[in-house]
Amino acid sequence: MNIELEFAENGLEAVEKWESFQPDLVFMDISMPEMDGKDATRRIREIEAQGPKRHTPIVALTAHAMSGDDAEILAAGLDFYLTKPLRKAAIFERIAEASPKDVMPVFEEEVPAVAAPEAQQNT
Repeated sequence: MNIELEFAENGLEAVEKWESFQPDLVFMDISMPEMDGKDATRRIREIEAQGPKRHTPIVALTAHAMSGDDAEILAAGLDFYLTKPLRKAAIFERIAEASPKDVMPVFEEEVPAVAAPEAQQNT
């Protein structure tokens, strides 16, 4: 894939990297030290609301798959969630959807189709 990646060790660092890197997409672990993924996303959304920054799609990566977890995750401002174990096709789909149209293609070949809906979307 033709992408540039940045990694954060915790939620506080995730917010800092989002501000400096300005990514097209964020994959956010929900369970992180210092600040969890929901709080980090809330902070990113607060910063976006204060200025001209565009809305960054944020995808939760979580092992939380209990009834009601999805609503809580999406209510925190995350756009989608993927449950662990993660599936490559679902990750590729999120990357393809977030890729700006005016840049080099992310994939050299067509994105693999997802056989069944793997991710939930906040609508």
